[in-house]
Amino acid sequence: MKKGFTLLELIIVVIILGILVSIAIPQFTGTRLRAYSAEAMNLLGAMRSAQIRYFEQFSAYATICTNLDVGYTTLKYHLAPVCGTSAADVVHLEDNDTNSGEYILNIGYNGTVTCTNVGTSTDCGKLGY
Repeated sequence: MKKGFTLLELIIVVIILGILVSIAIPQFTGTRLRAYSAEAMNLLGAMRSAQIRYFEQFSAYATICTNLDVGYTTLKYHLAPVCGTSAADVVHLEDNDTNSGEYILNIGYNGTVTCTNVGTSTDCGKLGY
């Protein structure tokens, strides 16, 4: 009596593993993107509050982010924040992960966050914007 697996059984196992991997990889990519955007959302909220305080003091929004009373270190997944000059765009951040596409997150005075895809990216849709 011989023991072991037949070639057909091994092929079926490989096919099942291939299907599972093809389902898991896109899920992981979306999770990674949402985790990266959390860095941006935390900083955007803090900088929006700082812009509101700055506006109350000087009657204008800061155009240089270092003038705000928010300290931030070098961001891991985004370029340095850019301070806007209008209530609709008080701060925006651009993603620096060119491997997964690019997007720009803006936050306005009223807290509304908007996302703009750069090039052929579809990351805003993946983030829910």
